[in-house]
Amino acid sequence: MGRCIHLRSDSGFTVMELVWSSMIMLVVVMGVYGVLTFAAQSTQLNATRVTALNLANQRIEQARNLSYDNVGVTYADGTQGNPAGTIATPEVVDSRFTVTTTVSWARDPATNRALYKNVHVTVAWTEGRAGHVDVSTSIYGKSNVANAGDLSVVVRDRDTDEALAGAVVTVRPASGTARVVTTDANGEAFYGYLPSGTYAVTVVKGDYIFDPVVLGSVTVQSDLLTSVVAYAQHPSTVRVLVDDGASNPVANSAVTLTAPSGAVVTVNTDGSGVATFDNLLVGNYQVAARYTGRTTARGVVNVAAGGQTYDIALSLSPRVGLTVRVIDSSGVAVQGATVTVRGPTPSTANAPGSPAATASNGEVSFGTLEDGVYTITATKSGMVDAAPQQVTYDGSSVTVPVLTLGLNQYGTLEIHIFDKHGNPVTSRTRVSVWGPNGYTANIRSASTSRDVIVITQLSPGQYSVQPDAGGQIRTVDVQAGQTSIVNVNLP
Repeated sequence: MGRCIHLRSDSGFTVMELVWSSMIMLVVVMGVYGVLTFAAQSTQLNATRVTALNLANQRIEQARNLSYDNVGVTYADGTQGNPAGTIATPEVVDSRFTVTTTVSWARDPATNRALYKNVHVTVAWTEGRAGHVDVSTSIYGKSNVANAGDLSVVVRDRDTDEALAGAVVTVRPASGTARVVTTDANGEAFYGYLPSGTYAVTVVKGDYIFDPVVLGSVTVQSDLLTSVVAYAQHPSTVRVLVDDGASNPVANSAVTLTAPSGAVVTVNTDGSGVATFDNLLVGNYQVAARYTGRTTARGVVNVAAGGQTYDIALSLSPRVGLTVRVIDSSGVAVQGATVTVRGPTPSTANAPGSPAATASNGEVSFGTLEDGVYTITATKSGMVDAAPQQVTYDGSSVTVPVLTLGLNQYGTLEIHIFDKHGNPVTSRTRVSVWGPNGYTANIRSASTSRDVIVITQLSPGQYSVQPDAGGQIRTVDVQAGQTSIVNVNLP
């Protein structure tokens, strides 16, 4: 009887066959699922893109439907630009999309003037597969702003000459709304179609400081481009070290710093004798230190670069008074001359202790005075007045201005008038006088002294005198430094 061999069991699949078949089925199912998932995601992404494109196109159409002047330059941080537009940005729509609208000026390559406006809309989303779409357009039109011009403000680092992006530039008219623009990669903030007029310009960028003289007042002219370069500088510091001349610090000394612009700041020294001035621009600064009873010390500090500290030392010595010496034209000291000191300019009042008389050595001293310019004069009876002299006094050294009094080169004439009986006249009388060098005069006696006429500053020589009412002509010799008397009688 033969044997029958079965190649396959009638009982079903083996375990290994089931495992392998299951794995094959799983791979097939996962592949199909992945395809279906990708298709679903692609469908969702396409739908999101379509929605985003619709939102972007809506903003483009919104911009197109605005008047040209209302299509404003607007920034992603919400800062309104030039001019302030009516497109809100950024804007969240349906809690899924963030819409950012940016409007910028397109410039004429030949004139660099504002030509038209570029509108760029970005719609971004993070739900599902994150992404964004961008739509741009250009809008041409005509501004209704009459008498308008353009303004370009370029911000650069003073030390490196590097263009500074991200500086916030504010342009503020005398009245109305300020316009704010952030500088681009070229360091420029551009304003198109600004009404002509004067604007105050300010720039903010980190810890940089700017020259207010350059930016303080900028004039925009109609149909022209006005360009301004604002140099940014890291602030510098000046320290003034004040001592008494013997290396001892002087506390509470008043130190003034005068900027190149003319602005003056005063700071008192601390216990170490140091006065500190911060936030300074590049330039030459005048410094002066003052303390009661001591000289005024001055100096100049050259702030050559930003972000640096510059030191200057000033010494205050004890103050001394002002001494004036008076001599005559031959160089001899004049005793008893009256010296008058007026000032300091612009005051014309007498200084403390003035006027005062010179001693036997021809000198007179005045106590410590305020710093400044003084006018000094000297007089003495019988001598020609000295020419006024101006002296700059700072109390730092003994100043001896020399004033010269001239020997008197003139004479004085007294005319005594009598009636025909030899009595002094009681009514005002006129007399004629003539003399050397063509001198002539017709003088009337004063109401307070009707019988005497006094004429001063006459050159030496012979003079003739006659009353206008008639009578004899009298002659008299006038000598330098003397008074000559002549009597005349009325007819």
